[in-house]
Amino acid sequence: MELNLKGKKAIVCAASKGLGFAVARRLHLEGCEILMCSRNMDDLKSAAEKIARDNSANQPPKYLSVDLSNPDNIAKFASTAQELLGRVDILINNVGGPPPSSAQATSSEQWQAGFNQIFMSAVLLTQALAPAMKKNKFGSPTAHREESGGVV
Repeated sequence: MELNLKGKKAIVCAASKGLGFAVARRLHLEGCEILMCSRNMDDLKSAAEKIARDNSANQPPKYLSVDLSNPDNIAKFASTAQELLGRVDILINNVGGPPPSSAQATSSEQWQAGFNQIFMSAVLLTQALAPAMKKNKFGSPTAHREESGGVV
């Protein structure tokens, strides 16, 4: 499949397993330079090595271990990611969710932690990276639309 992504630079969150790994692998096969992140460094390193072996023609994936459920880590990660990649064209917000449980067995603290982990991490990371992605005119349909003489 050709998605015209060769040379694009992508961040894939929760990329050591599951859906995040599959997306990172596909983007790498499409020619993207990728930065993978996950909380578990051993799993992340193993996933990056597998992707590099599967597609040795492209630059090996970069990777950083980070816990995006902690808001203090997000701005630092966004800054480091931009330094490592030079720019960010694609952001795949993904996260492993909290442990499953019934609504009755979930405390309000667990609900809040889950909300922060799943929703707020995506919001804060998007807010941190969107201005630069908009400037690059890639990553969002609105980045290509012009209104009032400027990019919106």
